[in-house]
Amino acid sequence: MAFSTGLRSGLLCAALVWLYTAYYLSRPGQPFSYTADDAFRVMALALVLPATVLIVSALRGRLQRLVDEQTACSEELTRANFRIESETAQRQRIEEQLRIREQRQAATMQLSQMVLPDLGLDTIMQQATTILTAQLGTSVAQVLELQPDGYGFTLRASSGDEGAADFLATGLPSYTLTVHEPVLVKDFHRETRFSFPQAEHTSGDPSAISAPIEGRERSYGVLIAGGAVRGQFQPDDLEFLAGIAQILAFAVEKDRSEAELRQRDEQLRQSHKMDSVGRLAGGIAHDFNNLLTVMVGFSELVRNTLDGGDQRREFLTQTLQAGERATWLVNQLLAFSRQQPLNPVVLDLKLVLQDMEKLLQRVLGEDIELKTHFGDSPTIVRADPGQIEQIALNLAANARDAMPSGGRLTIKTSLVYLDRSHGQEQSEVPTGAYVQLVVADTGHGMDESTQGRIFEPFFTTKEVGKGTGLGLSTVYGIVQQSGGDIEVSSEPGCGTTFRIHLPLVDAPPTRPETTEPTNAVHYGNETILLVEDEPGVRALASAVLQTLGYQVLEASGGHEALTRAVRHETPIDMVITDLVMPGMGGREVVKQLAERYPGLRVLYMSGFSPDAPIGQRAVDEQVAFLAKPFAPLELAQKVREVLDSTRRSEAPSGA
Repeated sequence: MAFSTGLRSGLLCAALVWLYTAYYLSRPGQPFSYTADDAFRVMALALVLPATVLIVSALRGRLQRLVDEQTACSEELTRANFRIESETAQRQRIEEQLRIREQRQAATMQLSQMVLPDLGLDTIMQQATTILTAQLGTSVAQVLELQPDGYGFTLRASSGDEGAADFLATGLPSYTLTVHEPVLVKDFHRETRFSFPQAEHTSGDPSAISAPIEGRERSYGVLIAGGAVRGQFQPDDLEFLAGIAQILAFAVEKDRSEAELRQRDEQLRQSHKMDSVGRLAGGIAHDFNNLLTVMVGFSELVRNTLDGGDQRREFLTQTLQAGERATWLVNQLLAFSRQQPLNPVVLDLKLVLQDMEKLLQRVLGEDIELKTHFGDSPTIVRADPGQIEQIALNLAANARDAMPSGGRLTIKTSLVYLDRSHGQEQSEVPTGAYVQLVVADTGHGMDESTQGRIFEPFFTTKEVGKGTGLGLSTVYGIVQQSGGDIEVSSEPGCGTTFRIHLPLVDAPPTRPETTEPTNAVHYGNETILLVEDEPGVRALASAVLQTLGYQVLEASGGHEALTRAVRHETPIDMVITDLVMPGMGGREVVKQLAERYPGLRVLYMSGFSPDAPIGQRAVDEQVAFLAKPFAPLELAQKVREVLDSTRRSEAPSGA
């Protein structure tokens, strides 16, 4: 390339020299002559021109290189500008992402701070959907609550265009709870993981993201955001949605925990209230039992001294009947206070109820249908048969009054397993297998306020004079004293259902003892130590026993009883003592006397047992017991029975 360029330059110079020479030699008006000066000019021209050409050529090459370098620099500058623009755009994207992240963190923090105050779950959920639509630019955001039965969802909160999407009709909520993780849907119409009825969603959002709202024990629901553009959402959006769902899950658990705490506080308050009322009722009943024992006992003694035609005998009979009615009322109070002496045996609950069907139907009347379903599951419990019948009769009478225009009463039994978290009432019964007795009516039902008081003594919704208010309180006390619990569920106009749980017993039912009733009185001459702090009761018992020929040593308390026993020279055959006395109780008296008289017979008497814990029997089966109030004949027969038996001085546990 350089050689051809030099050749062209040389030929050009030669041509220029030739032209100049020809011109110079043939100038007009000048004769042709060739002098030394001419030769010098020609030679100078021949030398100068090639040099000039070479210099021009060199300059041209230099200029070309400069142009090439400039072009290269321009290209490098262009590339540098492109890199700068790319880095600037990337930096702007990063800054935008950081800004969005900061905004989302601020929104998340704002939502978290709303959980701590008691603003309400609905307010927090609504704010969550509002944050999603603002931060994600979605057309709609929704909170779908899983229904209690686990099938289907309910719209709990929504923000944005209500008609943009109908996520309830898609399989996305169910699928989200199934996989227990956030779900990204780029295009609903190409989705294969769950069903999508396109015919119903032609106007719906084509993309969505969802996250489960998980609780400790069960899922609450799903948080969903819908996008108007296919593939709108990115993994960062899904992460943000999942964070909001976790905050909602915390809010739900907090709301549930607070509700459970309020419920437990109310239950504790109600329990303390019932316990206080029970202690009051038990104390009143105990005092009334002592009074009734004296009134009924002496009335019967006086009546027995009168002839059959004496009008005063009829007056005393009326007095005794009133005493029996008063005794029944006192027993209801004792049952509520869980201090009623029971005679528990192992029995089959459904057999007891089957034997009562005709009686229950008579209580209900002809316009109320009685339906029973006892099933095949075992229903063996340990309870007082008479008290079980009392429960059934009281609940039946309560149901009858709740259905004045007729209806249906359903009684059924089943076997259930209860633990600490069974039901919404959070029962205090120990974990284990229980026989469940359900008594449900179709009556007018009760509101929550009434349900909270139905087990209180003397509380009634009936008209004045049509109820004592002790029916359900008696049921409550019997069930508690038998080691079980009772629950009630009701709504106005929807009837009432009682559920009673009694511990299942792994033992064969006790065969009832058949004894012929007798009014025979057996006399005796044994020495009996009578310990009773109530003067009237002590006087009655002493009079009855002395009439029968017994030698009676009276004592008004435990210390006096021990003193009388030490001073008495002859052996003491039997001690009759009240269980609860000031200073020294009956059990301590018996314990000390048993060391002195190993063969001592014992008969305890009391109207209640104040220190018997819930669920324990008030009277030990191995100990003779006489409940107050008692008739003179009952005392006489019980004393003779104990003296003739092999029972020894054993105190009733928990009695």
